[in-house]
Amino acid sequence: MLLVATAVTLIRRSPLAEIFAAMSAAFLFCDAWFDVLTSRGTTKVAIALTEALLVELPLAVTCVWIARNVERVVADVRPFLERAGFTIEHRRIVPPDRT
Repeated sequence: MLLVATAVTLIRRSPLAEIFAAMSAAFLFCDAWFDVLTSRGTTKVAIALTEALLVELPLAVTCVWIARNVERVVADVRPFLERAGFTIEHRRIVPPDRT
């Protein structure tokens, strides 16, 4: 659910994407840790490690990158958006009236 919320907020260009991305990263790190530590038997440990190293940890690192850079990107783009007539109301980007 957190990854879906992260994707939706990124698509909507919402500043909340930073929060959801950070939450997703924390969840993925904890899930990988929990899966590896609670696995019993050689096969299950190997599967848990493979899943953690190939799926959960890279996705978590991507979410950390998103969380760290969304605010910077929005701050860098804000002057250009304001010159183009966009406004930011209630933490949302509002397009200019084209009527």
